[in-house]
Amino acid sequence: MPKMKEPENIVHFKEMAGRILGTLYAGHPQDAWNRPSLVFGDDEPGDNDAELYENSVNYLLENGYLTRTDPGFVRLNDRSFHVLGEANPLEPKKSIGASLADWAGKATSETGKTLLAQSAGAALVAL
Repeated sequence: MPKMKEPENIVHFKEMAGRILGTLYAGHPQDAWNRPSLVFGDDEPGDNDAELYENSVNYLLENGYLTRTDPGFVRLNDRSFHVLGEANPLEPKKSIGASLADWAGKATSETGKTLLAQSAGAALVAL
């Protein structure tokens, strides 16, 4: 049976969630300033990307993927850290978190975006 195509908003959410989770995994256990610069660095995101970032972080917080530390800071919770440490089914020699961290840096290419969304989807299901 052919795989159903996901709506564009879900694909973009998974890409953003993957960038957020990968970035936090790479710096774990250090918390991070909850600003779009977490995933965009010095690049100023457009309004749509900044809004997607904020909505994605809020979703991840509300649904127990992240924890808020000091005001304005977030980090992975214990459950998320352990799941992201498991082998990535798309790249079995790497953990899901390490793959997300690698792919987050390559998220400008279509291949990077696809792999990021697929791994983020797998991580969100596993969590």
